[in-house]
Amino acid sequence: KAICEQGQELVPQDKTASPEVLRYGGDETIIVIQRERMIATFWPEDPGQWDIWWNQMNSPGGFLSMVNATVISVPSAWYDSADAQPCEVAEQNAVAALVKGAIDSHRTANTKYVQLMGSLDIIPPYYVPDETQTGNESLFASDLLTQPGTPLGAAISEGYMLTDAFYVDSDPQPFNGRQLYVEDISVSRLVETPAEILANAQRFAESGGFINLISSPRSTGYDFFID
Repeated sequence: KAICEQGQELVPQDKTASPEVLRYGGDETIIVIQRERMIATFWPEDPGQWDIWWNQMNSPGGFLSMVNATVISVPSAWYDSADAQPCEVAEQNAVAALVKGAIDSHRTANTKYVQLMGSLDIIPPYYVPDETQTGNESLFASDLLTQPGTPLGAAISEGYMLTDAFYVDSDPQPFNGRQLYVEDISVSRLVETPAEILANAQRFAESGGFINLISSPRSTGYDFFID
């Protein structure tokens, strides 16, 4: 078992709760957030800061109006069981499956982009087995900058890796006894803090949606990989 508190009371997962549409826009872009977790993480003493932040994100000429996105907040009740068992990968993946269902319910043939707004504790990734033979992260999980007892720390130590491709693959293929997820459409994350999310969104809007990747190219690699 991963380093984690065990024996916590099982909390039933409320699958009947429905996502809330915070903004109706076009179907080209779907943005997913979890409002209550954002508030609890960043503004526990002043929940009204959410409204200020949201109004800035949704201001005329701002990021959301520019991309004309539909924004949904998934129910906090979906996380209850996973929060009670943070080291259980299956519980984290159950939340991800519900989030994917919410995305699929708004996705159409015109949808090109899905954006997850927030870090892994706001919108979880999907965990799949890490079958890397050389340099598998589970072998040095204790050296990684992940906190023991967190879903990510537990998943890595138990031999899993994370993917967001799960959210945008409508037809995953069988692979090594599991499913292989490959993006049908673009999926991305805006992280970490609300201030950082807002700053990145504003830069995107101010640049007219153009990101200059040529001015600052970067390539990394490891010497134990053979191309």
